[in-house]
Amino acid sequence: MLRNSNDNINSRKGIHKIIRERRSITVFKDKPVEEAAVLLILDAGRWAPSSNNSQPWEFVIISEKARKNAIADLYIEAYNKRAKKVDENTRKKIVEIMPYLEDELKVPPFLIIVCANSEKSKSYLIDTSASIENMLLMACELGLGTNWIDLTTTDFAEEFNLKKLKEYLFIPEKVIPIAIIPLGFPEETPPPPARRRIRDLIHKDFW
Repeated sequence: MLRNSNDNINSRKGIHKIIRERRSITVFKDKPVEEAAVLLILDAGRWAPSSNNSQPWEFVIISEKARKNAIADLYIEAYNKRAKKVDENTRKKIVEIMPYLEDELKVPPFLIIVCANSEKSKSYLIDTSASIENMLLMACELGLGTNWIDLTTTDFAEEFNLKKLKEYLFIPEKVIPIAIIPLGFPEETPPPPARRRIRDLIHKDFW
């Protein structure tokens, strides 16, 4: 029989502990991160599974202040566009977080633009998502914070100007930006988010 999830079981170690401790960080310290740590994180992404070992991922590492600022401007622009299309309550929420959005991309020492070569794999989005998850977990292991800013499937992504981003970073035509990952030391760590109970997710032998 499958056991109920329990914080005290022996599996609450190692990778299981990191999975539970990882948070989406939006407020960062203005503190440098060693490039060796960035390379470890990218190496974790490199070892993700992919369809037929296609490895479609590519990483653009941004550390120059001017480039981070330019990407932050695109970020704010997308939220401003989105705010014009939503209901009043959602618009108020966007307005409330707007002062913090710029710092989310300007303050951390690195931005990782995760891209995928669409010619290498038809399932490039799934492959690259696995790579991203590996990187987020490795960053957590190193005491660093990250946030997965999706550029592909969300309502926000529909407003983000990918064309400008690709032009600014000289990204080739067949390469698609998948996500922006700010990387730095967390200024604050959110509490554990609510999760559905494990027994509510499992359908044994049939639904």
